[in-house]
Amino acid sequence: MSHFVTSRRLPMKKAMSVAFVSVLLSACGSSGGTTSGTSDSSAPASKGSASASAAKAKDSGGGDGKWVKLDKANNVQIQVDADAVVSDGVGSGNMVMSAVAPVSIKVAGDTDPKTLDEYKKSVADFTPKNAKDGKLDDGWWSTWENTGSMGTNYWVSVYRTIDKKGYICDTSVDTQAKGDAALKVCKTLKQ
Repeated sequence: MSHFVTSRRLPMKKAMSVAFVSVLLSACGSSGGTTSGTSDSSAPASKGSASASAAKAKDSGGGDGKWVKLDKANNVQIQVDADAVVSDGVGSGNMVMSAVAPVSIKVAGDTDPKTLDEYKKSVADFTPKNAKDGKLDDGWWSTWENTGSMGTNYWVSVYRTIDKKGYICDTSVDTQAKGDAALKVCKTLKQ
């Protein structure tokens, strides 16, 4: 989760949390978990298995299913796949577990990067490759890759300002398709 990343090396406790969350997100699909968010059934729900959801990620980018409110993030909403499970995240946010686009969402804290330039500085030690970024009407987004002991990781971070508060939606996943889907999902954050 890139919102744990700082310009210094991660403390062991946070590094272990990041590793655990990354493994958990990679392992989780459409089964298991506790739902903390509330679902809004106004959006059409799609059906399918975790493998069908993964295929959907490649085709549509995810985020084409249901709207959920994130109780640990001031009830902002995010559009996720029908098979997604919303749970309490590490720290003060929510996690959305999905085979298509697993992401973490939280209210931005005082030490979190608020601008794209601050974010780029905070991840510089990871030697990002193939970095892409852009501005949103109410924030910014960034994607990049790096290679570590577990192979290539695809990082996504989106910062949105909603009702004068900052929110971070981010993830680190094992495929480009999941990264693209996560970016699309994170961009749907709204009041």
